[in-house]
Amino acid sequence: MAAATATTVADQLSIQTVSHASFVLSDGTTTLYNDPVGGAAAWAGFAEADVVLVSDIHGDHLDSTTLEAVVGNNTALVVPQAVADKLSPKLAAQASILANGNSTTVGELDIMALPMYNLREEALQFHTKGRGNGYVLTWNGKRIYIAGDTEDIPEMRSLDDIDWAFVPMNLPYTMPVDA
Repeated sequence: MAAATATTVADQLSIQTVSHASFVLSDGTTTLYNDPVGGAAAWAGFAEADVVLVSDIHGDHLDSTTLEAVVGNNTALVVPQAVADKLSPKLAAQASILANGNSTTVGELDIMALPMYNLREEALQFHTKGRGNGYVLTWNGKRIYIAGDTEDIPEMRSLDDIDWAFVPMNLPYTMPVDA
């Protein structure tokens, strides 16, 4: 597990990678899990999640068994509708569903859902517009973009004032190198 830290306006914000699109962000008070997969053991060393984001329905982003293990009774679970449709009744009841363009606030964390989708003709079947979410977080004075599985879409290019960006490059499913 690799770890990196960067200073934000108010506190330290740590980034700890787990695998692929799975990582943990924490400011020492709030802990966010992004796309938790890999089973409970992969998440055992981290603080309990206050917020869990899930971006899409594919197994490298949505793992129901892992979610059941890491989402506690007080965890805010933020998902697109397509993910909510695949959750257990317990998790579905706990989930906040965000459509592209909508926002929510959890404590001091503002979360805005953005589209994530493919543009290249040969990849259109992988990620359709409106199904999954990228997210822009506003947290401790920083704006953090978590793109999800997407290509170099206009919505990404139009973002301003992004301090950190997590973008994919996983051919043939997401952006090619030149993007």
